[in-house]
Amino acid sequence: MYLLDTNLLIRFLTNDDAKKSSAVYKLLKSATPSVYLSDVLISETIWVLKSVYKLDKEMIIDKIKIIISLPSVKCNKDLILKALDIYFDKNVSWIDSYFGALKLHGKYKGIYSYDQGLDCISNINRLEPKII
Repeated sequence: MYLLDTNLLIRFLTNDDAKKSSAVYKLLKSATPSVYLSDVLISETIWVLKSVYKLDKEMIIDKIKIIISLPSVKCNKDLILKALDIYFDKNVSWIDSYFGALKLHGKYKGIYSYDQGLDCISNINRLEPKII
């Protein structure tokens, strides 16, 4: 298994360089070698697609879901899918969606944060540290 860098995924998803996009497509469509998309890579990809390429949330979610459904692509799929669902359903950033999914998916009791926007995620159990 190999790690995949964000720039390859961006080339493929935006097709801003047809030759490179085609090469990445062939790599992703082949069953071997498999590639691993880290949570950081997915986060960076979402940030680039939103801030640089100005894609809307729904298009970004669709693109990420297609990529992680490919047999050659390995990732923290259950966590990423849960985060994508939160990102779609709630008016929160991708990172807040990811942390919400991490809390709900993991063995964490809650999230310490001053970000009240997290409260829209069910069962998040957001706590603020006590001011002394």
